[in-house]
Amino acid sequence: HASDNTYELPSPDETRKDEIEDEKMAHEEKENQKYFFPFDLWTKETPIGRPRLLCLSRDVPTHQLKSIISQVHNDFDGSFVQINVHKDFGIDAVSFQNVLDSGQSILACVDIGIGEFSRSSFLHAFAIAKKSLDPTPLCICLIGNNANRKGNGQEIEFGIEDNYLDAMSDKKMKVNLQIVHQITNELQNQHVQNEMKKLGSIDQPQKVQILVMEAVIVLINPHSIFRHPNKVVASISWQASRWLLMKPELLQRQIIELDLFSIPDRNIAVLQDYISHTNWPPQGSMGVNDNIIQLLRDWVTNVADFGALLQEAGGKPESLNSSESDVFDHIITISDMNIKREKPAGNYGWGRGFNKLF
Repeated sequence: HASDNTYELPSPDETRKDEIEDEKMAHEEKENQKYFFPFDLWTKETPIGRPRLLCLSRDVPTHQLKSIISQVHNDFDGSFVQINVHKDFGIDAVSFQNVLDSGQSILACVDIGIGEFSRSSFLHAFAIAKKSLDPTPLCICLIGNNANRKGNGQEIEFGIEDNYLDAMSDKKMKVNLQIVHQITNELQNQHVQNEMKKLGSIDQPQKVQILVMEAVIVLINPHSIFRHPNKVVASISWQASRWLLMKPELLQRQIIELDLFSIPDRNIAVLQDYISHTNWPPQGSMGVNDNIIQLLRDWVTNVADFGALLQEAGGKPESLNSSESDVFDHIITISDMNIKREKPAGNYGWGRGFNKLF
């Protein structure tokens, strides 16, 4: 009888299965090393020779924006001409036509706007420019996710560089958005939950703590009506704040789910009253032991500032891919949520965007 240690040679079928698996893995590895969109994919579903107008919104994180520009020039050497003008939302129909006349495609940095006034102006200007171009190019627009964050200063992959921000008509709004989502990201840490519970255990809170938590409750309850902070009974409001702080997972979820573009005007007005209150803490005034109040204070302030600016900018903007603004053949949203995992041929970030499109 054979011993337990006897090694049996694999059958021909098993050997062949192993070979097939090895070949499959080798092929997948080779594919992963490719750039984000091979030339055959670029021309697969569109007529060969049809020019492209690739619009890169300036609200795409600069790290990814530069990667896309570099990749396009590397993969299509001489096929694209980059146009980056600051006026008229980056739309220059004359320059676009000159590029098309030379038989090349266009890579344009544009400002799509954040508020309704700038967004509708951009769409109107682009629609007119597109109709004037001959031949009509395949129009593709890459836009930044509104939930993209600023980064903590050490994360160079996140955020928008100043030179791109300066060319945005709604620069202040984008700054607020990036800060809000940076703070939202920091508020999801486990140690923050502990700080929330610790704050909720306080029987005699400071006026600053009461005021900031009241403002937080105003924000996470957009369908409720609130009064001026001077008309709120502190002892009663702190009971609600304590209950919420002792349920940090709930508070964190409500902060994440807040729709920054749909906060009622009346609540924005109330928040402005809170921020202008004499007990509202100045930026950076809180001590190390009040880290959670400082974070929530900064979150409320930037959300309120964004809401006020959005009102002035005409409110929530029209979607780029709505039926009324059907000027682009393809729209890809670039998110930084998975930026640490992205690869040129991967399923995240700009790599996924191009793979999905082409």
